[in-house]
Amino acid sequence: VMCKTAYVDPTECHEPNARALCCACRGGVRREEPLLAGKLDREVMKIEDFVNATVTFVPNHQCRDKDGLTKRLPLEMKTRSNIPTITDIDRDLNYIVKHLCNINVEPIQKLVADMGDEGFTIEYQHNGNNAVITNRQVMDRFKPGCNAITLIFSSKRADKVYHFPWLNEWLPMLRELVLEPLGIPLNQIMRMQLANMPRGSDIRFHSDRNAWVQTAHRTHIPIITHPDIFFLAEMRHRKDEDHAILRIKSHAGEVYEFNNAKGHAVRNVGPSRVHLIIDWVEDALYDEEKGDVEKLDKLRPSEVCTHPKGINELQCGGVAFG
Repeated sequence: VMCKTAYVDPTECHEPNARALCCACRGGVRREEPLLAGKLDREVMKIEDFVNATVTFVPNHQCRDKDGLTKRLPLEMKTRSNIPTITDIDRDLNYIVKHLCNINVEPIQKLVADMGDEGFTIEYQHNGNNAVITNRQVMDRFKPGCNAITLIFSSKRADKVYHFPWLNEWLPMLRELVLEPLGIPLNQIMRMQLANMPRGSDIRFHSDRNAWVQTAHRTHIPIITHPDIFFLAEMRHRKDEDHAILRIKSHAGEVYEFNNAKGHAVRNVGPSRVHLIIDWVEDALYDEEKGDVEKLDKLRPSEVCTHPKGINELQCGGVAFG
């Protein structure tokens, strides 16, 4: 108590031992620490990309706005006409990323850590009765080495939603720790996955372009992460002479929305990283109580699906795998 009050009341420094114990009285234990900017500069030297600026988040536990709604980025800035106008880091930062709040993800961390990288493989999920999507060309092309546990998926036009069997197991915890604090109802979730980047994996620069992207808020909840993860957003194209790249640095539980219609990439030069990624819309996608079977499909355990290029809906049938 003495040391705390010494910052506002210098007479506290006259108390016995104050000059030895309190930093405010030029005592205490001192050590040199580099400025945060210096730490961030040293971190980005681990990757080849030139990073112009890094975003970090100030702790905040209020997930909703003054009206009780989920904080969000403006969807109009995800349209094809507006995306090219987002070019300046200082001016347009609020159209690229928004910190929503900090939440407790420790129980989710434990479950994910217990599974390890193996738990994200298609084989493990199929054997454990989750439905799986095979032959995902986009994953192979832009996210080599990455894998995910799909809990909710949608058609490309977002006119049909698929609930995967493992959703039943994960939903009680996710509802309590994530969805209720954020104010996101289940029937407004278009896609939800636990995305894993094992050591040495890479997400190449790309932008999400299907029709559903412009109608959905892409929310990241870091579950397991570390300083050797580099989430990069492309303000101006990296091939342009005046290109600019923004790094988004987050810690576990720091929830943020990202404008995934802009180019982005992720470099992992350390151990595995896991994010819970939720794509949600502002109006209900279906009414389960009314039996919206045309809009909601609950997949069977171990059902095998594909999502061919140019086809709107998942193609599912049978449980044979391999």
